[in-house]
Amino acid sequence: MSKLSRGGFALSLAVMVGLGLVLGAEPVLAAGRGYEKSIEPNGKSCKSDNDTDCFTLGVTNTPNSVLKNKIEQAKHKKSCDGGEPKGCTNIGWMYGEGNGVKQSYETAFTYYNQACEGGENGGCNNVGTLYEYGTGVYRDKEKAIEYYEKGCDGDVLQSCLNLGSIYRTYGSVVFFFKETDPSYMKAVTYYQKACGGGEFEGCDSLGYLHLNGLGVEQDEEKAFGFYDEACKGGFDEGCLMLGMLYQEGTGVHENPKKASELYQLSCEKDIASGCSYAAEMYAHGKGVKKDKLKALEFLQKACDFGLTKYCNILKDMS
Repeated sequence: MSKLSRGGFALSLAVMVGLGLVLGAEPVLAAGRGYEKSIEPNGKSCKSDNDTDCFTLGVTNTPNSVLKNKIEQAKHKKSCDGGEPKGCTNIGWMYGEGNGVKQSYETAFTYYNQACEGGENGGCNNVGTLYEYGTGVYRDKEKAIEYYEKGCDGDVLQSCLNLGSIYRTYGSVVFFFKETDPSYMKAVTYYQKACGGGEFEGCDSLGYLHLNGLGVEQDEEKAFGFYDEACKGGFDEGCLMLGMLYQEGTGVHENPKKASELYQLSCEKDIASGCSYAAEMYAHGKGVKKDKLKALEFLQKACDFGLTKYCNILKDMS
């Protein structure tokens, strides 16, 4: 999951070498005739030094847009220089991504920090991400936590999720009783905020913690509920885990048919393990009619996703 955030909300974008950050605002989409009219009011007021409208004009960027990356950069910079912190977040993203400018994580860090100091919590999240991974700045987990907390307190759910992941990692290397480990307990708190706000990876993580009794009392039914919420919310890894619970009868009545459906769904969503589990169900006739050809089809998909174990199985069968 990307940790890239745009403005006050998170986007799932694979950018900045797998780092996830937050950008300043959702793009204003426009296409075809009328596009010029859609940007005209903001364009005029931007020329009149209206910095908020410079920000709005700068994020207008579609495949057939007349605005080129250099113009977009100029508008964001004008917006940022004029005191609009979301513009700083967006131009920071452009430097981090190398979008229309020479890539520079150091420059990205400077703009994100400026955005954060201006009260733009997405910028705080991004500063935290760069500190966490040591990108454009020295690596410092405590600094990362500090900035993620600013983001989470400002309702940037990606920051809450990032904090949960950090404390979950801490919990796995510190020896306490699992249920009362303070790091896992903090992870639970941050994941709860993320999940409650609609960041469904947080729900998936809560499922894992409840299933294993980490930071909370072990509760398989609650774990099932969180995985179900994650899956229904569009977090595809949650569907895979839900299938496993149905297959094993963990926290729910055993239901191989439902398990098979969820494995196939997760495979369709490019979850490699879902393909391998779906193959197993067809190979042994679990929840579905036994079908060797279907099993081979899903094995091939698992192989195509890079699971070499299943490539070797297919090779041995040929």
